[in-house]
Amino acid sequence: MELAARSGLSVEPAGKSAVRRFRRLVNDLGTDLYLAFLDRTDPVGLVQITYTRRLAAAPRAEIDLLLVEPLERTGEIRDLLVRFADTRARQRGCGVLQIRIPLAASQVPLPPDGFEPMDTGFVRILTTPAREL
Repeated sequence: MELAARSGLSVEPAGKSAVRRFRRLVNDLGTDLYLAFLDRTDPVGLVQITYTRRLAAAPRAEIDLLLVEPLERTGEIRDLLVRFADTRARQRGCGVLQIRIPLAASQVPLPPDGFEPMDTGFVRILTTPAREL
């Protein structure tokens, strides 16, 4: 929560409802949440990925949240988190990885390498053949 606040995101105080929402999020099999750490105990980055199964196409992965510690933005943390999300999407058989976050919300320069602009963000078509989950 502190990383989100330092990144300029409006966050709810850590009360019972925030803890309940966080527990539901991490227990949701259609959502992954990963933290990046350097040599210290506080996270320097976060990526939230949501997976959607589709009837007529391969599953889709979407980066819903991408945060990087303001002091670490000059490093490679963002690119590492996006590459990790790409790897996870391929492992789950997704045909598309999408980033649909406003630039102001993420405060991280976009698009990452390999992504093409689209009307609501950025998209990368994944070349690994999709598999059934």
